[in-house]
Amino acid sequence: MSYLSQHRQFSLFAQMFACVIAAFAFSPDARAQLGACCFPNGTCASESALSCDLDGGSYQGDDVLCGDAGCAPTIVINEVDYDQPSNGMDDLEFIELKNTGNGPLNLSGFSVVLVNGNEGLAVIYKTINLPDVDLAAGDYFVICGNAGNVNNCDLDVDPDINLIQDGNEFPDAVAIIYDGMVIDALSYEGSGEGVPGFTEGGNIVSLSDPAIFEVGLSRFPDGNDTDMNALDFSRRCATPGQMNIEQNTDCAIDRGACCVADVCTDNVKVGDCAMQGGLFAGDGVGCDMVDCADAGACCRSNNTCEVALAVACSGDDTYLGMGTDCAGLDCSMGACCLPNGTCESATEASCSDDGGAFQGPASSCMDVACPAPMGACCYPDGSCAIDSFDGCEGVGGTFQGIDAICADVSCPQPMGACCLPNGSCESETEASCTDDGGTYQGDDTLCENANCPQPTGACCYPDGTCATATAADCATANGAYQGDDTLCMDVACPQPTGACCLPNGSCESITETSCDDVSGLYQGDGFLCENVMCPQPVAACCLGDGSCIDATEAECAAASGTLQAPGSVCATWTCPQPPMGACCAADGSCAETTEAECDGTYQGDDTLCEATDCPQPTGACEYDDGTCAITTEADCDGTYLGDDTNCPAPADPTGACCAANGSCSETTQVDCAGTYQGDNTTCADADCPQPADPTGACIDGNNNCTITTEADCDGSYQGDDTTCPAPADPTGACVAEDGSCSVTTEADCNGSYQGDGSACPPPAADPTGACLAADGSCSITTQAACAGTYQGDDTSCDDIPPAEQGVPGCFPIFFLFQSLFGIPLCGPCVIVSTFATFAGMICMKRRVRRRYGRRA
Repeated sequence: MSYLSQHRQFSLFAQMFACVIAAFAFSPDARAQLGACCFPNGTCASESALSCDLDGGSYQGDDVLCGDAGCAPTIVINEVDYDQPSNGMDDLEFIELKNTGNGPLNLSGFSVVLVNGNEGLAVIYKTINLPDVDLAAGDYFVICGNAGNVNNCDLDVDPDINLIQDGNEFPDAVAIIYDGMVIDALSYEGSGEGVPGFTEGGNIVSLSDPAIFEVGLSRFPDGNDTDMNALDFSRRCATPGQMNIEQNTDCAIDRGACCVADVCTDNVKVGDCAMQGGLFAGDGVGCDMVDCADAGACCRSNNTCEVALAVACSGDDTYLGMGTDCAGLDCSMGACCLPNGTCESATEASCSDDGGAFQGPASSCMDVACPAPMGACCYPDGSCAIDSFDGCEGVGGTFQGIDAICADVSCPQPMGACCLPNGSCESETEASCTDDGGTYQGDDTLCENANCPQPTGACCYPDGTCATATAADCATANGAYQGDDTLCMDVACPQPTGACCLPNGSCESITETSCDDVSGLYQGDGFLCENVMCPQPVAACCLGDGSCIDATEAECAAASGTLQAPGSVCATWTCPQPPMGACCAADGSCAETTEAECDGTYQGDDTLCEATDCPQPTGACEYDDGTCAITTEADCDGTYLGDDTNCPAPADPTGACCAANGSCSETTQVDCAGTYQGDNTTCADADCPQPADPTGACIDGNNNCTITTEADCDGSYQGDDTTCPAPADPTGACVAEDGSCSVTTEADCNGSYQGDGSACPPPAADPTGACLAADGSCSITTQAACAGTYQGDDTSCDDIPPAEQGVPGCFPIFFLFQSLFGIPLCGPCVIVSTFATFAGMICMKRRVRRRYGRRA
């Protein structure tokens, strides 16, 4: 007998022994109670509570029938990421499933379908059949398009890119199907109602996956299912194959363009880029935004220097230009423009202490034009501002001296006409006019030329309306002036009356408001009913051509129509139609219609097109020999130019035409917008004079700007006829009332400006502590980066009991044996308990196989 046979016999004996012990361990009363047992795959069996628990099911209660249990599979769609910023090449897409039950779930028989909801339909564009594997309770199963890009991918399916539709005007969906039924579904994007038959709940308009790395749609809390897509799913950091987390920004892994030896690659992790010796362009930055050759020295905000791409050197950093390096550079030093207009090399702090303006790290006084000394300037309009001597004199002002301030200067104020509240006018300064409550008319204006506004008040007009006006204007309009400074809201103006035509055709003299209240037609103020002819009730009126108009009895008779029943309307009334006949149109076609609708020659009632020979139109016909004749299209044995066309006149001769920009075209002398070179000449023979090259602004690597031609520009040419930009205002740190800091100009600072060139202090580092993962492992990290249970700031893994960390201890893991015999397992009985439990599990597995079939 072979060793394998002996082993099988021994195993069978052990299984039988364990099954006998288990069978006699329970009382007959316990085995007799039966009820519905729901299994993870949604099936149901009637058995005892203990058997249901051993079989991995969920017991629904004694005497509960399977028909009443409502068993359902314990699998849900837990996470989807269908859109990434990859230039339209989504290669990180995945779908995560989760077993939310208490026991293992075999995935055989389940499938995941991708649904296109275009035009309000629901079309399955891809079906993914799940493999014959057991998914443990609480475990995840990840489906992806590219396992090389997605962590914890369990099933790699085609295609590698653009596996899942992004949705657009109409929603799309992902669903789990079992035995033809939808088990779980997620509808996203498009309208608020979702894909018909594949949406749980409504109002999914907010469910969209942004094109951001590591961000998708996740159930949160993890695995939570309320059968409402809009409540269960939200944007979170992608965690394929792991528990969903609350975090939705700064998802730990930066991806973007990476330049290695002038070759750019998209979607590279920042760490991988550094390992390849490359330059990282930034999180979410694509190669279409990067020039790998545009790398140079970058002075960081902490005064360190490193070679970086221009796009990665931004914000508080200073980029020193393409091809520059950090050798010999001191980013803490730079040009400092002092208050007296001179420049010296200094640190930013010392420059600020001297009252100077720091020009940036590694800047040089040779490249900086420091502003001239400033002082108070009295302008012609009487205002005062700090300006340079040249700037002040250039606008006709009076310079008050270097460092003079406007608070110490009394600038002469101009005079002008001032319109006072009572309508009179006096000549005074603008400030004095304002103090008197007047309206200043402008510097050097005269009262004799000023048209001062007069006092106003409420004016009741003859039509019952009220408006604010002067007494003179109110009288001119035949109104009743209510007094100076009176308001229309405080005045009840008498309302006029007039004739009102009521819906029944009668007339009554009332106000316009009362007429509107009874749905009447107001004829105007002062109109009398005896002078008004009110419109009469209308009904459907059938005309001789079969058409219908809504008209009064008189109007219908005037139109030779027949008035129908009172209250009838054409929208619901059918009039008798006139006879029809053949109608020959101008283009020779024929249609059968009424005589009134015939746009051509009517052939008579009851005539047919098939018996009518309509005359055909004619036009120009060009023959192959160049001749032309007027005939019908059917008789044209050449090229028919269309109905009513004439034979063309001979074409004018052509020749070369030189334009002002030096280009050449071949056209007629009449159409030549330039110098015509003669009949039958060609551009190949013409020597057209060329214009001088245009010029524009050219910015070199040091941001210096000159005006030159594009060919002579040793830098970035800004375009023809462009000019060099004016220098930007200096910036510095701005501290707001809430303590936040930003870098801006002094004019735009809504807080405490720290001085030109000053920088915001770096943010404090986040605290760290112990992080307990789902598998029991412990690590020290920040709370934001903890993918588990954060134990608090400054805690260590030594503070956590070994049992919580997954360290083996004395646990009652062999529950069956201990529960049957009551013997503790932390002593010599461990070996016996292990053997009996192992045998019982084999017996249980055979029992499950008999019930559900063999599984892989």
